[in-house]
Amino acid sequence: MSPKLKEGKFYLGSNDRVFKEIYGNVANQDLLRGLLKESLSVVLEDTSITTIDYLNSEQNEDNIHVRRKTLDLLLDTNVGRIGLEMNSQTKEYLRSRNYAFYCNMYSHYTLKGEDYSEVNYIIQINYTFGMGASEPLYDVYKTQTDERKQYVKNGIIIEFNMDKVKKIWYSNDEKRKQELKYLMMIGMNREELKEFSLKDEVAKKYMEEVERVNEDPAFQDYISYEEDKRKIHNTLMERAKEEGEKIGEAKGEQQKAIEIAKNMLEMGIEKETIVKATGLTEEEISKMKEASN
Repeated sequence: MSPKLKEGKFYLGSNDRVFKEIYGNVANQDLLRGLLKESLSVVLEDTSITTIDYLNSEQNEDNIHVRRKTLDLLLDTNVGRIGLEMNSQTKEYLRSRNYAFYCNMYSHYTLKGEDYSEVNYIIQINYTFGMGASEPLYDVYKTQTDERKQYVKNGIIIEFNMDKVKKIWYSNDEKRKQELKYLMMIGMNREELKEFSLKDEVAKKYMEEVERVNEDPAFQDYISYEEDKRKIHNTLMERAKEEGEKIGEAKGEQQKAIEIAKNMLEMGIEKETIVKATGLTEEEISKMKEASN
């Protein structure tokens, strides 16, 4: 029997797994089309999505030597290739990681085509929470000069400040709520969704889908596994630091960082995490790893 979700635990569209389960379901293409239309309206005049094909969201599948990158959704549409990424919180590495996703998507799309045409767009849309009130509702990024001369015309990254999007719900602007309801619903809590679903059919379907995913035993198993994995990771990190600190009492800061890195390597913690925890370079950590093999 699958474990029940903890009392009070209810996961919304801001959870990447819920996001994928809802918008990656062919039966919910009406919800996906609405979300795409609202998202793309900030850069395109014609946001009509007539065709949607779901692609393998795991990037670098043709190169076993490159660490795999996974987007939440990767779509082939009549306007071009579109990647969607749900970011439930803001981290220092987030934009570097998302840009790596985008560059990989652009190169795969371009290199696999018959020519280097810029007819179709390659767009990544990031839905990001935790950006802060000082950031705008959305930003559009393109490869261009300071004078806004574009290097390529079809490469676009859109990032939505989802905390600011959610605040639209608390406004008295009913027109704005309808214009951005597909975006707005992602950040709404359970009670807000219930209230909205009483007067809006789209919100009603979205609410039903969120509840369906939360009640799915496969989702419950996944969430339990993810939380357990995260707690184990945090415990290993803390233990590695404690061991390093004990050694560091009698040694310099550099040596202390080295010892912490060695402990973390032995525990199987990823190199990128070790860099952030110790301040050592990737090259230094790679040499340590090679020496220990």
